Amino acid sequence: MDIMKEQKTHGSNEMRVSWDELKNKLAEANWKEAGVPGSNEFDDYAAKLEKTRNERLAQQEDDTKKALKESRL
Repeated sequence: MDIMKEQKTHGSNEMRVSWDELKNKLAEANWKEAGVPGSNEFDDYAAKLEKTRNERLAQQEDDTKKALKESRL
């Protein structure tokens, strides 16, 4: 029993879209609603926040290392 064949013969001329194709189209679409997880704007903002956070943590780590070196002298 071929489900795809059966669905194609029910008079529907529409093309079926695979899950992978659907996921790719949705991932590439620029959502109109701002701030919704999964939207391009949200993902860009999250990446910016993560980059800023990592930079601050690296700076804090460097400062701590310097302070430890100075305290040993």
